[in-house]
Amino acid sequence: MHARHEDLADALGPTRALKLAPHPDVSLKASDRYSTPPWLVELVTQLLAPGGSIDCDPFSDPTSTVQASQHIDARQGGNGYVDLWQGRTALVNAGYSGKLPQRTAARVREQFLRGHQMVNVCPAAVGSAYWERDVWPVASAVAFLGRVAFPAGVDVFTDAGELVCGAGIAQGGNRTEIAGVYSGPDVLLFKRLFEHRGHVVVPSC
Repeated sequence: MHARHEDLADALGPTRALKLAPHPDVSLKASDRYSTPPWLVELVTQLLAPGGSIDCDPFSDPTSTVQASQHIDARQGGNGYVDLWQGRTALVNAGYSGKLPQRTAARVREQFLRGHQMVNVCPAAVGSAYWERDVWPVASAVAFLGRVAFPAGVDVFTDAGELVCGAGIAQGGNRTEIAGVYSGPDVLLFKRLFEHRGHVVVPSC
């Protein structure tokens, strides 16, 4: 475990878990049903499970191309915020609406301190309170990926009924800057895989 994380793990004690704030079920809104682009899935798989499958896709969608041993799908009653993540590796890409990125960051922090390594694909809200609290403390490296085009899982409409993006189409013009936050030991491999996609930052100890 990275030296910066030992104090955080010690704070949990042998049996305590980080106490997460109460949360609703995983969002089923169409606007939160965007899949991880195949190129990003491939990079994360090369990092976490070269030649194999990632252990857990905790916020899975039926349209996802992630090869994982465990898919936690809200449409089948799953909840990545409370369900057990099997194995030791995970590709995390949860919904971005409301407070979901904050809840996801808190869950990632908890799971990392319990032995998982993962990549959290999330909004690059680097100056936010939740990044300071839950993201930076367990970030081994961060790739700033720009405005990633995510394929829509279903047809997405505005409140006025206008089509935003059709199912399976990668929406262009995404206004949100995206980061891939890696929590794990293979920082040099992460940097090598991701540096051609965006600027990679390795936080100081």
